[in-house]
Amino acid sequence: MTVAPGDRRPQGWCSAVGLAAGRPTGRTSRRCRLRRVVGPVAVACGLLATSVAGAGFARQDVLAELDAAEAALDAAFGRNDDAVRDREEAEARAVTLEADLRVLDDRSLQLVLEYEETVRRARALAVDAYVRGGGSSDLDDYLDASGATEAAVRSHLAVGRVESAREAARKVRRLRETVDADAAATGEAVAAAVAELERANAAVRDAEDAIDAARRRVAAAEQQVASAAEQERIAAEEAAEAARRAAEAAARTPARGTTGDAWERLRNCESGGDYTIVSANGLYFGAYQFALGTWAAVGGTGNPAAAPPEEQDYRARLLFERAGWTQWPICGRYLIE
Repeated sequence: MTVAPGDRRPQGWCSAVGLAAGRPTGRTSRRCRLRRVVGPVAVACGLLATSVAGAGFARQDVLAELDAAEAALDAAFGRNDDAVRDREEAEARAVTLEADLRVLDDRSLQLVLEYEETVRRARALAVDAYVRGGGSSDLDDYLDASGATEAAVRSHLAVGRVESAREAARKVRRLRETVDADAAATGEAVAAAVAELERANAAVRDAEDAIDAARRRVAAAEQQVASAAEQERIAAEEAAEAARRAAEAAARTPARGTTGDAWERLRNCESGGDYTIVSANGLYFGAYQFALGTWAAVGGTGNPAAAPPEEQDYRARLLFERAGWTQWPICGRYLIE
């Protein structure tokens, strides 16, 4: 015997899916509210809920989509957090490099002043070197130096000694090379920081786009949940009305002189009186062993075996009124005895 799915709540009915610290909790609360309105009659009346088993399948589908949409939204928030953090780190590195550049600018200004003073002293040393004798190639390089970052000497110049003049020229050259290397390295670091910051900004934009898309998906899923809830509410109301009509019909004199005992014998013959049974071949359902097409022809929806007994009784009598006892070729004889 097979029983159609009931109205069980899925696992994690109102659990918060992947909420990270600092996440807005309104999304999960809204989902819980929507889920609580899905099948309101089913929660109150289990018998009526079984009459809309088909709607239950649809409800599970839309709830699964809502779960997936909210998971995608949480993942998008996570990627956005990572992207924002990377951007902040890139901005911090850029700020540090800007500070380094300002220091380098200040140093360059100081070197200009030192260079002017050094040139004055070097000229005096050159004169002294010429008087004392000695090569001048180093001093030529020294005196030809140009640019604020190419000539600065921090050593004491011993005026009057040729070797001191040469050493001063060598120190100027070394300092110039060091400053040039620092400037080049800083320039490369600045370029790398700018590129990194651009990549981080692009990642943040992509993450924000993903959040927008995920929010739209959540909104669509919530609309589907609300629509499924409304459809189930309508189906439950229709089932309740059908049950009411069935009860009224049962209270009246059975059609064509059939008695309650006759219908009971029919049920026992067809299904053993089990309203939830399904035939071994899966083609016939409920106490009266309705085929799905026959059930639909008399206004039934969903699985006949999932319908309440009152509705099955009502639709069996309706079928008898329309088509007679031959709808139950073997057991229908009880209705005409």
